[in-house]
Parts: sequence; C-alpha cells; structure tokens
Amino acid sequence: ESCPSGLDTEYPGATSEDLCTYHFCLAGYAGQPWNCKPCQPGTFSSKGNMTSCDECGFGEYQPEEKSTECDSCTYPQTTYGKGATKATDCEGPGLDFTVKKDKKHTVIDSKPKGYNNVEEVDNKKGEWIFYSEENYTGDQVAVHEGESFVKGDGKNKTEQVLAAKSYYAVFPNVFCYLQDYAHEYKGKRSRDMHGNECKNSTGPGVCFADSDTEAPQCYIADGKLSPCGIPKCIWDYKCYSQNGVDYRGDETTINATLPQFIILKKHFNCTCQSWNDDFPTKHPGTHPNDPGMDKYGLRSVYCRNPDPAKYSKPWCYVGVGQNHDDCEKFAQTVQSSEVCPYVKKCTTEKYFTQADGRI
Repeated sequence: ESCPSGLDTEYPGATSEDLCTYHFCLAGYAGQPWNCKPCQPGTFSSKGNMTSCDECGFGEYQPEEKSTECDSCTYPQTTYGKGATKATDCEGPGLDFTVKKDKKHTVIDSKPKGYNNVEEVDNKKGEWIFYSEENYTGDQVAVHEGESFVKGDGKNKTEQVLAAKSYYAVFPNVFCYLQDYAHEYKGKRSRDMHGNECKNSTGPGVCFADSDTEAPQCYIADGKLSPCGIPKCIWDYKCYSQNGVDYRGDETTINATLPQFIILKKHFNCTCQSWNDDFPTKHPGTHPNDPGMDKYGLRSVYCRNPDPAKYSKPWCYVGVGQNHDDCEKFAQTVQSSEVCPYVKKCTTEKYFTQADGRI
C-alpha cells in the first residue's frame, strides 16, 4: 500500500503506515531528514527544513502544536519571557467595568474618555489613576490592584471612581522598570522569565531590584536569583507622562539667552544645577535627607518636577555647565528655574522596549 500523500518511508520493507513520515521537515515541524518532530506549544517553525523550532518571542504566545507562527499579545500587554504557551501569559493593566443594564467592558490601556452610568469597577491588574474629567484632567484618585468598587458599597472612593471620566494606566516601575531607578519598581510579578515561581524565606515572593542599575529579579530557590524578564521603560525615561512627576530620564540641558549689543541676543545652553547644590541658584530642599530626594528622583542633576502644583513638565534650577560665566549671569536674570525644552511629552511612542535589556 502507498503512504498518505506527501509521506514516504525511509527504508523499503515497511510493514506499517506508522513508518510513513516526511523526508524533509515541513513548516510547523523540525528535526533531521526522516526524523521530523512537531513544534510544541510555545514554539514554531515558519518554513521547511528547520532543524529546530524557534521559541515565541517577547509579546508572543502559541498554545498549539505544529505551528508556523506565534500569536501576538494585544498591546500594551506583553510576556515577560519567551516561549509563552497561552494568552494569559500576556501581562498588562486590566480594568473590568459594569455599566447600566449589566454591560461589561474590559480596559487594558489608558482611556481618555470614560464610560457613563458605571455601576462597578474591578481593578484586575496594575495601578491606575482615575480623573474627574476627560483627557486625564480634573481631580484624581488612585485605584490599586485588587481594589473593587460597587455602587452603594459605602467605600470612601466609590462615588469618585464610578463617576470618573478618564482612566490612566501607570506603566513605569509597574509593568516595566526605569533605568537607573529600578529600586523604585513596585510591580507584583511573582515569576521569573522562565515561569518559575518566586520564593522568599516564608513562602511566595515577588520580583525586586536590589540596585538602581539591575533589572528586577527574584529568588527561585535558596540563594538562587533569576531575572524576571521585565522590560525597560521608554515612557518617563525617553519622554515624560502626565505632569512629569515620574520622569526619570537623563536630560540635563536648558536653553538660555542674554542681551548682546543693542537688539541682538546671545543664545546658548546651560546644564541643570544639581538638586543638592545651592550655586548659582539658592533654593530650598537641598539637604540629602529631604523627603523629596527619593520621591521625585532628585539625587541627580537631571530635569525633574518636584513641584507639580506649579509646573506641568520637568524643569530644573539653572546650573553653569561649559558656559560658566554666561550661565551664572543667566541664572541671575530668571526666576531661578527653567523648564527643560528637550524633554518631550510621551504620546504614541511605545511604553517599553519589547525585548532589549530584560536580563
């Protein structure tokens, strides 16, 4: 009898159809000639003659065997490791809403225009800020992971949460970590990038960062640390979100001008003054133990916003830099501080790197 179409036997004299196989591996399979194996969940091969299957990358998953491609997480969700096998491996913010007449809605990203007639909110994942007006304006209230609010439940925040007109998902140091400020990571990831459960001395653990420069990791056994696969943030590092309070980038340049001759002006750049210094600009909050140092990331010379009541974007006090004399004169002509022109507000740029810097 003949083998099914497309199959053959490696040697003559076969006695069973089970010996019929592919001579060369097809897409969805991998191995040596006459010994092709189907790609397992979490892997794929996009073409024939592959000796091994490829793992699904960050932000991808595949639950089936014999796959020729992987499915993608719905952005901004991503996976914290490669080889994910199910959609629930995709991590990201998640809010469940119940509105009038029992209609259900799930939100996984910031939403500038909220729902009307909301009767219940359940924060499944992440940290959120709810605003009283559209486009993230007006009064705000923080909604933490695990909190839920139901109309008439008597909780202090319920009325404000249900009436909110926009919802902002916090990504930096929750679903990604900020370079040089990893110690501020406050996400609740409880597995490493390979899916192993995090542990501590008393039971389950979570990912953490011991230093500013290391990516979050966790203990998976006594004395054994493993990376958690959490990506680096782009938002609040390459650009600023909201009012810039959480910005932790390394921009330190401000524009300056001084009168020159009669109608001309001299244009030049100055650097930010260290938040710990009092020269050339004297200002409050310069001692190392000031509570704002850590809260606003002020142990630096970079643009920050420790005064959101006055400023709506990162700024700094005027320092001197290379143009020492000119910058000192400029500092005496302005109101001690200047906004940082080269720090742009985050808009459509990705929240985090998809793969780089996770280990």
